[in-house]
Amino acid sequence: MIEPSVRLTCRERRVLATLMRRAPALAAAAASLWWPVTLMRSDIALNEAGALWGGDRAASGRARVRTSVWHPDAVWQRYYAASLIDRHGGPAGPQEALAVYSEAEALAPRKAYVRASKGELLARLGRWEEAVESLRSAVRLGHREPAVHYELAEALAVLGRKQEALDAAKRYAAAKPADPAAWTYLADRFKSVGRPAAARRMLARARRVRDVARR
Repeated sequence: MIEPSVRLTCRERRVLATLMRRAPALAAAAASLWWPVTLMRSDIALNEAGALWGGDRAASGRARVRTSVWHPDAVWQRYYAASLIDRHGGPAGPQEALAVYSEAEALAPRKAYVRASKGELLARLGRWEEAVESLRSAVRLGHREPAVHYELAEALAVLGRKQEALDAAKRYAAAKPADPAAWTYLADRFKSVGRPAAARRMLARARRVRDVARR
């Protein structure tokens, strides 16, 4: 029941009733306008990013971050923006890029490439525990780049988790069987856990791979 202090006039009741009847249509009209405007604003941001590409690439990255979260390429644009800001954003670039990677991760938690790049950046910032968590998530999500195993092995080695680092190094070598450096790295990890014989076998394999490549 309407209190006397807020009692509506007859005209106000008619206006309110009309608005309530038209509410679905008004909402649909607003939605039909919202989507084109969202895309237009995103396109403006991307056009600005393209214009800045030849000059200030960090600014180009920051323009990409303004892409709407509803844009079809929102995750990719933030991922690419983070890489640009990281490389070209100066001393503060890595920290700023980390925030952008986190935003991309929040939009698409199952994108392995976002987790992998974020983990690599965390490792460079010396945040080893977080790097391990992010890199392992990338592996679980099916990231196929061999580098993710190398970065994970390095982070685990820094934390003194030698056996886990060895396991990651094994996956790295398995992913790059024709790369002698991968087998040499695996030999180093075997040495770190006190297995010199296994290390020698890995070094021998690295030499064989190198010899095959020279033929």
